[in-house]
Amino acid sequence: MSRIATTLALSGLLAVAASSTAPAADGLDRRDVETAYLAQLDREQRPFTWSGDVGACVAGEPSSAVQSDSLASLNFFRWLAGLAPVQLDDAASASAQQAALMMAANGQLSHTPTRFWRCASQQGIDAAGRSNLFMGATASQAINGYMADDGVNNQQVGHRTWLLHPGLRTVGIGNTPETNAVAVFGEGAAYDPAPPNVPVAWPAPGPFPTGLAPSRWSLTTTAQLTNEPRGWEGSSVTVTKGSRTWNPPIINRTRALVWYMDDTASGTYMVRVTGTQDFSYSVELFEPTVRMGTAPQLTGRALVGRSLKVQGGTWRPTSARISVRWKVGKRVLPRPGKRLAVKAWMRGKTVRANVTGSYEGLVPRVLTLRKAVKG
Repeated sequence: MSRIATTLALSGLLAVAASSTAPAADGLDRRDVETAYLAQLDREQRPFTWSGDVGACVAGEPSSAVQSDSLASLNFFRWLAGLAPVQLDDAASASAQQAALMMAANGQLSHTPTRFWRCASQQGIDAAGRSNLFMGATASQAINGYMADDGVNNQQVGHRTWLLHPGLRTVGIGNTPETNAVAVFGEGAAYDPAPPNVPVAWPAPGPFPTGLAPSRWSLTTTAQLTNEPRGWEGSSVTVTKGSRTWNPPIINRTRALVWYMDDTASGTYMVRVTGTQDFSYSVELFEPTVRMGTAPQLTGRALVGRSLKVQGGTWRPTSARISVRWKVGKRVLPRPGKRLAVKAWMRGKTVRANVTGSYEGLVPRVLTLRKAVKG
């Protein structure tokens, strides 16, 4: 089971007046969101490579592909929230790498490790105090974990809030096979001195994949992130979905207003926040569909004694599970598989291969291929 560090305290960076405008839907197209989400799923499944060694206390470096995927994942979530992308800082990444090594070597997470920790370095100790920390996953999977921000100690969803700070411009990222550190302030982590004065909601307004919908929803204003917290005391949240309207329980009222949602299935959620500040917006949760790039082909000759085979095809995500069920005439064959031996009883009948691409949390994609068996 993965673990995420206790939320970092949100330090003041710059005072900016709070906005009471609604979180603006950025006009994202549902298909564009689906495409970007499938790319994120691909990143989460790619193999991890690095030059380090936890046993020998060698921090090493993740491969350029791992770092690129990690950054792309972070920027995917920022794009979904309507925020500008960030860049990697080499110095901050080197420090975050030392912090990630310390967490892996000691099998625990802490923002305040000491010099007595195994593989301790001052660089790693300092970075641990200014980084998001994750154990049990790395790279793109860890970035996704920060956005969910589960755990009893993370009701302020601080990890998510740091990564979605409107003013964030550069970060450092460190990865080992089982740990991740993202330096979000301090050395190398830069912020816009006049960050966009925008509210940030998660899930973001507009089309949003159900696979990313957390149980903890949140809303934050720039002012509350930059040491001018007007607070959410007295605020209430009302959600409407179809014929149901309810007030979800609020679990945090500090710099982020956080509430628990007992429903994150497909549908349109109208969210209204009233109190110190008023906000209204809608979230369209939808189930993305497995996509097919190039279609598979039904090869072979439809003759008795020969075989037919489903070959080729590309799918998104690339790790989608591909299965084939055969139907001859009106008869569904009991055994799945990509190859079918043509029997005498099939003469004059149409053979159908139902090819399904499936992936957990996605709507399956089905393609039917046909050939008539010659008499």
